[in-house]
Amino acid sequence: DGMRCPQSMGRPLQTAGFYATEVDPVRRVYDVIRCRTVRECPAGAAGSCPPGREGIGCGNCQPNHWPQKSSGHCIVCDSAEDKTAFVFAVIGALVGVGVLFAFTNMDVSKQRLTTATVVLCFGQVAYLVQAL
Repeated sequence: DGMRCPQSMGRPLQTAGFYATEVDPVRRVYDVIRCRTVRECPAGAAGSCPPGREGIGCGNCQPNHWPQKSSGHCIVCDSAEDKTAFVFAVIGALVGVGVLFAFTNMDVSKQRLTTATVVLCFGQVAYLVQAL
C-alpha cells in the first residue's frame, strides 16, 4: 500500500498520501509511511515532496518557509512582512512601557477602580494572545 508500479520495469512510484524512501536500491526495497495529509505527500517518484517541504513524510517546511494549509506547499517568508510585524511589535512595546510607567507613578488612592479594571483586562488579553 502506498506504492504504484508503472507498466514498464521502472522504479515504483509513491501514491498520494504516502511517503516512500528507498532502503535497498539493488533489491528495490522501500520504506513507506502514511503522511498527515494527502496534500503534503503528492504522487510521484519515491521521496518527492511538494515545493518548500522536506523531511520524512514531507512533514517539515524548508528553512525560511511557511506552511500553506490549502495546498500543502510551503512558501518563502517575505522579509518585508517580517520587518513590518517587528516594527509594530516594538512600537506596541514602547507604548505599553510608557503606559505602565505612567500608571506605576500615579497615586494608588487617586486611581479609579475602572482604570485598574481596564488595565487588568488588557493584561489578560495580552496573555491570551501569547497563549495562542
